[in-house]
Amino acid sequence: MTDIAETDLSRTFGSPCEPLCASAHLTGVRFVNRTESEKTVQSIVIGEVKAGGLVIVRTSNSTYEFWAEYSDQAVGVIRGGSLVSPTRVRLAAENAASLDASTQPLRVGERARVVLLGPSGAPVRGFVTSTIAELLVRDRDFAAA
Repeated sequence: MTDIAETDLSRTFGSPCEPLCASAHLTGVRFVNRTESEKTVQSIVIGEVKAGGLVIVRTSNSTYEFWAEYSDQAVGVIRGGSLVSPTRVRLAAENAASLDASTQPLRVGERARVVLLGPSGAPVRGFVTSTIAELLVRDRDFAAA
């Protein structure tokens, strides 16, 4: 038996892509195709991640996704774990000083320090993750510009 709502929608829009394609309008946003690659690493230096690069940190309790913004300062946007929305942070090895955050490697088997940054860039609060179980570096297949 066919649902009436499905029948009406298919007559109105035709193929399943048409409603999305016809109504999708993004102002000032371009999507650029790039090659997607992902690799698992044992350690990573945040300062060596390109701007827009994604580092996935899987700990024994959570998964965090960190998009590098200013990798020379180890600053980017993170989501996951106890953070309910994407937040600007400085990501570093647990014992790294703020000035060394971009040069000290994060390592599997160790913990990371996440410092939440306020609107002016000043540290607001921070926390230490549980032990890192896996580190992945991923180049995205698209980027918004």
